[in-house]
Amino acid sequence: MNKSENFKFMLRFLIILFLFCRLPTAFAVTVLAPQSMSYAVTEIIRNYATNSNLAVSASFGNIRDLVANIESGQAADLIITDHPKWIKDLKQKGLVNVSSIANLVEDKMVLVTSRNFYNLNKAEFNNLTSNAAKVRFYRNFTILIPDWKKDFSGLFAQEIIRNTTYLRGINNNVLESANLAADLSEVSDRIAITKYSSVYDNPELNIIEQFSEDSYGRFVYQIAIAASENMVEADKLLNYFKSEEALLILKKYGFELLK
Repeated sequence: MNKSENFKFMLRFLIILFLFCRLPTAFAVTVLAPQSMSYAVTEIIRNYATNSNLAVSASFGNIRDLVANIESGQAADLIITDHPKWIKDLKQKGLVNVSSIANLVEDKMVLVTSRNFYNLNKAEFNNLTSNAAKVRFYRNFTILIPDWKKDFSGLFAQEIIRNTTYLRGINNNVLESANLAADLSEVSDRIAITKYSSVYDNPELNIIEQFSEDSYGRFVYQIAIAASENMVEADKLLNYFKSEEALLILKKYGFELLK
């Protein structure tokens, strides 16, 4: 082999080596997260995969179902939950690394209505300065809350109704909904209690009140490493989720940074 052929051989070898090194590693990390976090989590894992050359996949849905899948053996390396019950259950069953459990971001619970309805009755809402006025006013409405079996913020909404003076005693006027935005637009005498991150950028809805945490406790999303073969890589991804870069992405999608 002459010098020219040797040079070409080495050049081809280096190119192949370079391309091989640029491919994702054999490890793949799977993230499970609530459907409400799909946009934020997708952006985060896309950034991480690009910078780390690690294959990252995600599955979104009702955490209740995702947890059931973990318990039945579905692959999972990192899980984000929207209610402390789930991490607690997984911890008791030995399905997560206890030392990895961390609070990630939080959400707020708000009262919303159709933008058209709110604009027509803005003066009435603004005049609700006393508790008695609120009691009289809200009795005229059906209050929609998320179906807790699909969206755990529905449990927080139930707590708010129980603990908010002017909403007590209206149980006959409370309906669970799988699609609050659509149901609000159908009838003008409906308002809804839901999480801020699901409505903050909806042009059809108006937020008319943010509830105090005293009425429902803190709505904190937790993250933890699941017991799997990829715990080392999962730990790296978990640390990225807790980084300033990732947290700012979550904030962009309506989640609140922890104080």
